[in-house]
Amino acid sequence: MSESNSISAGHVSGRDRSRPGRLGARFYLQPWWAQIRHQWAVSLLVVLALTGVVALHSYTRNSARFQLRSMQLIMKEMGHNLWFVDRQADPLQAASGYGDLTTFPVERIATLTADRQIASTYWANVLQAPATVRGRTVLLSGLAVWDDHQVTEEKAHLLEPLEPGTVALGYALGRDWQLLPGDFLEMGSDVPYRVQKVYPARSTLDDERLWLPLAVVQEQLDKPDQVNLVLGFLCMQGRTLEDGLARLENRLADQHPAWRLLPQMNVLNARALSRLTTARYLDYLLLAVAMVTVLMLAVLGWMEINERRYELAVLMALGAGHGFLYGFFLTKLLAIAVVAATAGFLLGSQASVRWLSHVLVTHTQPVAVVWSDYPVLLALTVAAVAAASLAPLIRLLRFDPTRILAEE
Repeated sequence: MSESNSISAGHVSGRDRSRPGRLGARFYLQPWWAQIRHQWAVSLLVVLALTGVVALHSYTRNSARFQLRSMQLIMKEMGHNLWFVDRQADPLQAASGYGDLTTFPVERIATLTADRQIASTYWANVLQAPATVRGRTVLLSGLAVWDDHQVTEEKAHLLEPLEPGTVALGYALGRDWQLLPGDFLEMGSDVPYRVQKVYPARSTLDDERLWLPLAVVQEQLDKPDQVNLVLGFLCMQGRTLEDGLARLENRLADQHPAWRLLPQMNVLNARALSRLTTARYLDYLLLAVAMVTVLMLAVLGWMEINERRYELAVLMALGAGHGFLYGFFLTKLLAIAVVAATAGFLLGSQASVRWLSHVLVTHTQPVAVVWSDYPVLLALTVAAVAAASLAPLIRLLRFDPTRILAEE
């Protein structure tokens, strides 16, 4: 009798696997819904566990985005990292601002700043020379910033444009002269200059700079329409620092041979390393979250197939093929994935909005839910479910319904 049943079961299974369409949607959905109702506690725990993992992923991804932007703004405060001078200028004198400085006409700068292959922004023209003010040698610096499409309220220019009749002071000058923004500086002229800004300490020659509008310094030095330094800020644009500088040097050599580049490597290296550290930390953390997710789903899927082996064997004996059973198994996981991805995205994003704004030292745009991340997160969750289903699928493909029913 047992042998007859086994042969009959195998015959029915083999016959109906060639025509799986005979198993209708009701036959497909009833066991699936019955399992959710009878094992609602287990299903709920799976949903909650996956939701927690997805929420962690969403929080980490959203937080890292704003943390990286905050880090970039902090590093930007270190100042310009590209200095452009005339090819004939002495690099040491050009960098220090002392000595016989070579000037060039302002018009020449337009071709440099207009070249989109020059990965730089936050341009500024400078005419600098040593001068004595109030009995102290300072680095007198005339400033004119360029209008830049990348300058926004969030991404302000590195040097604040000076209004007529104002000055900006390096940290050391402001400290020693005990001047704050709004105070007035007597410089021997009839009208004192109002202090517009005192820059934070940088432990460089910038601390000894006295900034004035470019036209004022050009008049004082008798250098009309002349400058001797152009400041820029390297845009990494996804490249390594070495690659970015090499591209810039090659572009200058090919298209702008009259210019010499003086990269400020201390600023460039600090900025590049901070970006790399943040990016690598995020990549490794998200990878760890993904591995935990896949492992958790794979274990749950394997346990479910082992616990329901008799039920699956009956379905196979009734004509369900491996494709039907895998779809039956995967549908439940996909439903859980959609629910967990949606709930996890909302929870993780809201957590980053609520908590992160109190942590960031430098604020960028307001921390908000980035809805464009939802489709990506949903796709990643579904991909994790698909990857986690491989081990249970292999187990399912090795099922022998005749042997299982005979054992029972």
